[in-house]
Amino acid sequence: VYTPRWAHCDDNHAWVEAWADGTWYYIGACEPEARLNQGWFSPPARRAMLINTRIYADYPGPEDITLADEWFTEINLLENYAPTRTITVVAKDEHGNPVSGAEVRFELYNMAEFYPIAAIPTNERGEASFKTGFGDLLIRAVHEGKWGELKITVAKQDRFEIVIDQSRQPAGTLDMDMVPPPEREGDAAEPLSEQKTARHNERIEEGTRIRTGYEETFLTEAQAAELAAETGLPADRVWNMLRKARGNSREIASFLRERSAEHGDWPLRLLETLNEKDLVDTFREALDDHLIGSLTQRGEHSEDVFAQYVLCPRVLHEMIVPYKRFFQEAFTDAEAAAFKTNPSALVRRLEGGYGLWEDLQNLKGRGNPVGTFKLMRGDQVSLDILFVSVCRSWGIPARLHPSELKPQYMAGGDWVDAMFAGAEPREEEGAKPQGLLRLLPDPEAAPGAPAASYEENFTFARLENGVYKTLIYPYAKKDVYDEPFEVEPGAYRITSGVRLKDGTVKARFAYADVHAGEQTEVVLTFRPAKQEIPVLGSVNRTVAVTALDGTSLALAELLGERGAVVAWIEPEREPTKHLFREIGELAEPFAALGAPIVLLIGDKEWTASFDAAHIPNLPQQTVFVRDSAYAALPDLIMQTPAHEAGFPHLFVLDEQDQIRYTASGYKIGTGKEALQVLSEVMKQSTDRSEE
Repeated sequence: VYTPRWAHCDDNHAWVEAWADGTWYYIGACEPEARLNQGWFSPPARRAMLINTRIYADYPGPEDITLADEWFTEINLLENYAPTRTITVVAKDEHGNPVSGAEVRFELYNMAEFYPIAAIPTNERGEASFKTGFGDLLIRAVHEGKWGELKITVAKQDRFEIVIDQSRQPAGTLDMDMVPPPEREGDAAEPLSEQKTARHNERIEEGTRIRTGYEETFLTEAQAAELAAETGLPADRVWNMLRKARGNSREIASFLRERSAEHGDWPLRLLETLNEKDLVDTFREALDDHLIGSLTQRGEHSEDVFAQYVLCPRVLHEMIVPYKRFFQEAFTDAEAAAFKTNPSALVRRLEGGYGLWEDLQNLKGRGNPVGTFKLMRGDQVSLDILFVSVCRSWGIPARLHPSELKPQYMAGGDWVDAMFAGAEPREEEGAKPQGLLRLLPDPEAAPGAPAASYEENFTFARLENGVYKTLIYPYAKKDVYDEPFEVEPGAYRITSGVRLKDGTVKARFAYADVHAGEQTEVVLTFRPAKQEIPVLGSVNRTVAVTALDGTSLALAELLGERGAVVAWIEPEREPTKHLFREIGELAEPFAALGAPIVLLIGDKEWTASFDAAHIPNLPQQTVFVRDSAYAALPDLIMQTPAHEAGFPHLFVLDEQDQIRYTASGYKIGTGKEALQVLSEVMKQSTDRSEE
């Protein structure tokens, strides 16, 4: 089961439900707990707006059905986790008549866009009903290119009306607050016996031993250096591939060893075109196919173009399979020559014999090219992947456009759209005319305003058939003011958002039209959202803790004089590992502040296998210590929901050891919030000292 998007923070999550003795129970799967119906996600799930799953059948069970499709049934499980309300949206046209067959999108702010957690068609009365949580949603109803939009608060009422009468987007800006469901306490659970707790800890230790033992079989940096010397390849690049390959490192090493003597550094360059995940689960059969099959089509392209758009087997999210030789044998030499001369001939070939199959909603874009070719049908994205794969097999540089995901091939040094079900590509004019969208920083931005970061606090989207399609750019892209974005002409909506600590988002829409051959400038603004930083308690700095080498010392020796981050952690569990990742990603700004980061491990959370050296990228001022007595751990963690959320328990302290921020359990963005609060309290301390 899964929540498509959280309401109170970014990202999403999936977990497992298991049927036993006539009841469904939930478990954390990779984050095991000592009892059923317990997980780090229990408190967040009580704030969800949808928790659902899909059953691949015409399912007649007792659960609420969100969507009944020919191929699956989507059931709504939210009421097992959170308070719910069924709301009904009535879609009407400009004359007040109900609109049947309209798509009603229930949208939630997440990762700086409004994401449809459900899209439900209206019935003959123009109604679409949806069971959801007690937070805010943006409702967008679309029919035949027209649309209507309404921001709602579910707690206020259960029936809403939308008029579908808009065909053009508005001008200017629009602000709205998106408030998630409130935090709620869960049912009290019986304390676990010491025996059950001990058994659980034994299982955790056993899992760690098994995992660590397996990881010790991975090739090492020294072995990578030996392989590099043997093959004549750069040692740092070889190690980078083997390190990422983890359990597949021996397979990757064998590929390099077998193929580098004949093909030089091209085997390594092939590996470098892959995603990190690909290195873990791609084997020699596929690697050999793409290496040998591509080099026979080397042509006159530059090495970079050849590597990225011919050699690379990865197109989007499909499973990587051997396909170069397959497609080279599937077409005659005459057909291949025609494709190379004019790739639009391949467009017409695929368009004529291959059917569009959009029924399998959850598998869109997942069809591998050989399977799509044999079935002679697929969803649009899978057909696009097929086109790109065939082009690459015959040495024609091809790709899905990086932000639009439209299939393109290179002709005359330009990228040309492969225009399926439309006019012939206009190769004589080169690439399709584009416009420029230039983002400008806000000259009146208040101190402390967020730095623009794509998908973290802003995105932009183009209006297509009544729906905004978010453009794809690298996550956390920050150089957004350096040069304009080259985009297709159209109506654009820029969404910016500032999320407060309670999960509320101060959102803003800015609208702009982009015309072909012209540049449109938009000032990217964020709504002011100054938050108080209250004093929540204090930490006793006089208590004794123990360094990992056994030395006893006072906590005061670690905290410094201007503020600190202090966290009690459970190193072998996913919530703490997530905190490590977030702090590691912010290592540079944390290092710039210079405040200590003290990570404490209690006896119950300590495992003999823990090794601080195996945790990469943490700021240099990070120190691990043992806190056997939990003497400095504030009483705040005994309150719900912190107690239920569990470890890690993180606190930001000011220069007086006062707690100015706290977070418990798994929460996206904890590292960033802690950094922001720490920066502010240290600034306040500096300002006071200068007065």
